[in-house]
Amino acid sequence: MKLTVARKELYEGLQIVSRAVSAQSTLEVLRNVLIEPGTDCIKLAATDLELAVEVLVPAHVEEGGVLTVPARTFSEIVAALPEADVSLANDSHERLTVACRRSTYHIAGLSAEEFPPLPEVASNVCLTLSQPLLKDMIKLTVLAASDDTTRPILTGVCCVVQGQSVTLVATDTHRLAYRRAQEVDHVTGETTVIIPRRALGELERVLEEGEGKKLEIRIDQNQILFRTERVTLVSRLIEGQFPRYERVIPQGHNRSWTLQREDLLGALRRARIVARDAAAQNRVVMQTEGENVVITAEAASLGTAREEIAIEREGDDLTIAFNVAYMLAVLGVLETEAVRLDLNEPLNPAVLRPVGDDDYLMVVMPMQVQ
Repeated sequence: MKLTVARKELYEGLQIVSRAVSAQSTLEVLRNVLIEPGTDCIKLAATDLELAVEVLVPAHVEEGGVLTVPARTFSEIVAALPEADVSLANDSHERLTVACRRSTYHIAGLSAEEFPPLPEVASNVCLTLSQPLLKDMIKLTVLAASDDTTRPILTGVCCVVQGQSVTLVATDTHRLAYRRAQEVDHVTGETTVIIPRRALGELERVLEEGEGKKLEIRIDQNQILFRTERVTLVSRLIEGQFPRYERVIPQGHNRSWTLQREDLLGALRRARIVARDAAAQNRVVMQTEGENVVITAEAASLGTAREEIAIEREGDDLTIAFNVAYMLAVLGVLETEAVRLDLNEPLNPAVLRPVGDDDYLMVVMPMQVQ
């Protein structure tokens, strides 16, 4: 192996693949990153056998060869090098030489023969999707996935491919996020699978903004593959049956509040200063008063908070309480000027929607009003 690569691009590639490195594995090679030169680029790869990531980095390649080296050591060296071209070369002793200006490092590696290849994903279901669109879908849904590892199904995001649409749904039983995309190209097949939240989180980091940026998705019974021009990510799927989320989404409402998102976000952020006290349990109470909604929080050790913002309302007065953290999480990722809360009774689920977007909603379970 003998090649030259820009330090910045090499470091960015290492940042992407290093997040798939297994820090705890007893297999030493899984703590390594694979380096494999191509014609005009190098492939960097890492895997923990649950998630595998490959990234292509432009390079001037003089000689081929393949090697794996400890990901942490390699990344830290490249991060500390000056902004210049980096030369990489290996020798017959599985050792990588890293040179940049007047700096030279030798890193002990392992044979690439022990490194697991990128898993093959059959073409049972294939589709093409806009990268900015999928990035937005992930951002709006993963926040509702559960942290409870005793219920692994809820730690993932349900992905439904049906007809010409893709839907992502996540729930931790206290809230449910639903996002549908109908701008899907070249769809073959239909399926419902559960994607680990971690895989979608890593994918969101590498997806690019910009019109015309597309990615390929392939799904089989056990795995899902995402491929852009530079990055390929393969993840195992979570086995099991996702809850029937359609039953959770209220089909009607008898009250509706329309609020300016920034006004509501600001009021809830301030009220949270009191609500986050242990005794308050993150509870904020929302109560209509004419054409306003009053937001209050109370903690015996801190005091009280009171905010008032204007709303457009339909239906009778209502007093209802929510976990402020759940409300802030969704309001913080939405981008519309206004949001609408569709409500029924104080202990019935509420539905928060961005005004002007019928493809997204968040169902939030209320708390007891005290």
